Amino acid sequence: MTAWLEYFVEGFWSEVQIVKDQVLSLTSLGGTKAARNFLNKDEIKIVDFVVTMGKITSADAVSILSVPKRTAQAKLKKLEEIGIIKRQGAGPATYYVAARKQALK
Repeated sequence: MTAWLEYFVEGFWSEVQIVKDQVLSLTSLGGTKAARNFLNKDEIKIVDFVVTMGKITSADAVSILSVPKRTAQAKLKKLEEIGIIKRQGAGPATYYVAARKQALK
């Protein structure tokens, strides 16, 4: 049992360090603009989704946040304006990716 607990705690600690690094890298993603902006819980969910999946669409944001499409689009636009994500494509094929993908890893 001790060996399993040590394994579990090491894995948990490793994941905590990854999340910490991702949070700390948010400032470098948006430069001084991001440093002055605090992300709310919905915006953190969006960033987490982008980090995990590699991209997000407005439909994804609607689904994970349980908000109307316009609200999801506004949240995505704010994250784009502060330089955390960037838009790719146009029209219905629009999706967002991390502004500097390497900074999130």
